[in-house]
Amino acid sequence: MCFDKKAFGARLKEAREKARLTQEELAGICDISATHVRNMERGERRPKLDLVVRLCNATGFSPNYLLQDSLGNTELDELLASMEHYAGLDANQVRQVSSIVAEVVRTFFVADGDAAKD
Repeated sequence: MCFDKKAFGARLKEAREKARLTQEELAGICDISATHVRNMERGERRPKLDLVVRLCNATGFSPNYLLQDSLGNTELDELLASMEHYAGLDANQVRQVSSIVAEVVRTFFVADGDAAKD
């Protein structure tokens, strides 16, 4: 999956500002560091799926809004369809499901035990 970190960062910054949150406030709500928020906004880091869910909840914007410039149409549709399974879960449950999915991917889909690359 091709992910445009710069485009995501621009959308995240726009969503954060429209939600009238500082980077520090968003970081606190999402249980990450303000440096992590800054790095994502600059396009230097790609968020994991559970963090995208937390960012959406914190800013009040949909995954479609945050990801629309970051992925191709087919990739975005596939990701949004998979995110429907997260609806109604709290942050801890989302982390648990994400951990399980990551382990399945590592076990069954990543050749020779290599970690998936960003």
